[in-house]
Amino acid sequence: MSSAIFTSHQHEFTATAREVEPSDPHHRPPTVLSVSGYIDASNLNEVTRRAQTLFEQRRDVVIDLSELHFIGTCGLRVVVGLPQTAFAQELGCTVVSNRKVDRLLRLMDGHRPLWVFDHLREAGDALLSGTCRREAT
Repeated sequence: MSSAIFTSHQHEFTATAREVEPSDPHHRPPTVLSVSGYIDASNLNEVTRRAQTLFEQRRDVVIDLSELHFIGTCGLRVVVGLPQTAFAQELGCTVVSNRKVDRLLRLMDGHRPLWVFDHLREAGDALLSGTCRREAT
């Protein structure tokens, strides 16, 4: 597990990567990238870099945003852009949402992508079942 605490503009955010135990031992467990605190223009590149590193390692990733207190409009890069990057590489990626993330999605276009879930278990199960390995149309 890797963890880092970053401080920017008097705000703090934490990004932690850890493996989740699969219910089926034949499946490689996804890696959970938990981001807490905030996402805005000052830390977007760091969050993106951490996810890209996991993709380079050919890891399926659950991006857990359930502990965010703030997400700026640039956070769409995390919620929408990073999963699409994973899908293009034939990797799986899901996002765990919260009220702040859902509000941002409603403001932008009013719909919630199929790879966004309310709970970590649902997001992990979607990866293990293969339903979030590419963009569903």
